[in-house]
Amino acid sequence: MVGVLIWAIPAVIVYLAAYLAPVWGLASVYTGRIASAAPDPDPETAIPRSGVFFLIAAGLMLISIVHWLVSGRRRNGLYQTQAALSLVLGPASAFQAMVLARDEDVSGWEQWLIPSLGAAVLGGMFLIAHHILGVAKEPRDGGEGGEPVSVASEQDKRRQQVAKLSVAQQESMRSDLDAAVDDLERRRVIASADANHARRADLGDLTRHMTRSANER
Repeated sequence: MVGVLIWAIPAVIVYLAAYLAPVWGLASVYTGRIASAAPDPDPETAIPRSGVFFLIAAGLMLISIVHWLVSGRRRNGLYQTQAALSLVLGPASAFQAMVLARDEDVSGWEQWLIPSLGAAVLGGMFLIAHHILGVAKEPRDGGEGGEPVSVASEQDKRRQQVAKLSVAQQESMRSDLDAAVDDLERRRVIASADANHARRADLGDLTRHMTRSANER
């Protein structure tokens, strides 16, 4: 357990740092006054640093997209937030870098806009795919004839229990059930169609047949 924590805690910290890379990228080139003592960023180092942060953000966004696709395209708010950060902060950082480069006459700054704009494109692509292709929840149907998984499992248990009975016991049970169904039909407690469903059903499937016939009415 301790060994797992030793590896898990640093891994979580690294993931969170990469997850928030768009924030650090924008902060690197931000020229606004967050605090009165905050100095203006040095364009020669701030613009490349911002590009590196967005390179990390684009890489993580690409990994997240691949994982989302192979894991079943389930709705994922964590990935949505990550994509939104890249989509919004990428162009904002690119604009701030342009302002810095123009004011300070920095050379070669254009190449550092590619990571921020690339991360924004990946974020936008994911949000569109998530909206169009995202699956809201696990499919509930998994049993025979569209039965929910839990109901299908219960039916399997009943079939197994009936299969363990001897032929004489099964015949006795069928006779008792037929007599009960006949009595209910005579009293008009159940319809003839429901009675016929019950007579035709296997002993382990009787509940499913009666439920279906009731739902069809």
